[in-house]
Amino acid sequence: MQVVKIQLRGLMKNDNPSKDSGIEQTWEFAHPNNQRYTGPIDKFKSMLKGASYSMLLNHKEHKVVEMYLTNEVAMYEVTIMDENKKYLYHFYLIIF
Repeated sequence: MQVVKIQLRGLMKNDNPSKDSGIEQTWEFAHPNNQRYTGPIDKFKSMLKGASYSMLLNHKEHKVVEMYLTNEVAMYEVTIMDENKKYLYHFYLIIF
């Protein structure tokens, strides 16, 4: 759960300490297969700034709830609050 929270805190303050540092931190946590699919980094930045994910950037608040956890897989329900709406995501992590 800590990895999800670290990434969300970074995205919440995306431009602190430098422009897009939250996105770059999230990229560093991504599995290499995911990086190959969503990268390079500039493409990943564009994806997160697009309509599907932009609410993650500079959001006001988030809540993480563990839904499922085994030795191999973790699933978290993440609620994102921005200044206009509430969004719900499910994060799936493969544990190595």
